[in-house]
Formats: sequence, C-alpha cells, structure tokens
Amino acid sequence: MEQILKRQADRVRRGEPCIEEDSEFHYAIALAAHNSIVVKLLDTLMGLLQPTREKQLQINNRPKSSLAGHLKVLDAIKRRDAEAAESAMRQHIEQVEAIIQPRKPAARKAAGA
Repeated sequence: MEQILKRQADRVRRGEPCIEEDSEFHYAIALAAHNSIVVKLLDTLMGLLQPTREKQLQINNRPKSSLAGHLKVLDAIKRRDAEAAESAMRQHIEQVEAIIQPRKPAARKAAGA
C-alpha cells in the first residue's frame, strides 16, 4: 500500500491522473481483508463509477484530497487501529460521495425540488 501511495503522490505532484493508483489502493485494502464479497462489490462499484471517477479525480484539489484520505487510512492501518482506519475510510468515502452527488439545500428539499 505504501508503494501505491508513493506512486500516487508522485503523479499528483506532476499533475498527472492517478486513477489507477486510487483503484489499486482500494483493492489492496479489500484483498488484505480477505473478504471476497468486498472485492466483488468493489469490482462492481469501480466499473459503475469509472467515468465519474476519471472526471472527478482531475478536478481542482481532488487528487490531493484523495491522496490525503488514503494516507490517513494507511496510517491507521499501520498503527493497527481498526476504529481509526474505519473512520478514515468512511470520511474518505463521504468526501467522494459529496463530490459525486452534491446534497440539495434544505429549503429545496422541503419544497420538493
């Protein structure tokens, strides 16, 4: 995982897309968990979200943000802190979700928009 994130950091510094490293990192975690269901779910999600991921991972500070999230997850894993790793991954996924599917303002929700 460290090598994956090193390559991702190098690509971010050069301003290059790092979609492959992003995917590799998520797969490395799923494979390390030895959970075939998670791997299959990841296969499905990565396939469905590929076009969106390609676009989003090239916008503004998104590559740096993605790398920062991955580094937090890896740090918790290296410390063997499962709770912190889960929290860091949840935060990372929520950040991605907010970019992919922005929430409607409360007033628009109440009006049925």
